[in-house]
Amino acid sequence: MPKGRHVDEVEKDLMQVAEALKGLHGFDKNAFDQLIEDTGTLVVLRILARFEVGIKEGLRSIQEGIEQENCDPIWQACHKLTGSAELIGFKDFGAKSRRLNSDVKALPDVSTHLEDLKLFLKEGKDLSDKIATSFPQLKKYL
Repeated sequence: MPKGRHVDEVEKDLMQVAEALKGLHGFDKNAFDQLIEDTGTLVVLRILARFEVGIKEGLRSIQEGIEQENCDPIWQACHKLTGSAELIGFKDFGAKSRRLNSDVKALPDVSTHLEDLKLFLKEGKDLSDKIATSFPQLKKYL
């Protein structure tokens, strides 16, 4: 548990985050609730915090792959984001990530996927921003 944090503060943080996230398009609250049940409040907050950091890292890798016209970092970043997104409840984002992973691996030509990649970068940044806004205590759980 984070230093100086009581169980009731962790619960309060989770309630605040859950309330904000449930309004996001493509968010599956049932998956989120199941994760809480399976792992516990503190672990879910840690997973969510790490996921937000992972989105930023993944988007950087995708952008670098586009700039270098190298599909390897693109599909690898998409692969990494897929499971985490779906686990937490961002099923739409996870499905898009899974599709891009498959498409880029099957046809490793960045220019073929450029429009989809640009859209995914925008959606990923929007999701990261929304998580960060919904979860101001995020850094305490890293």
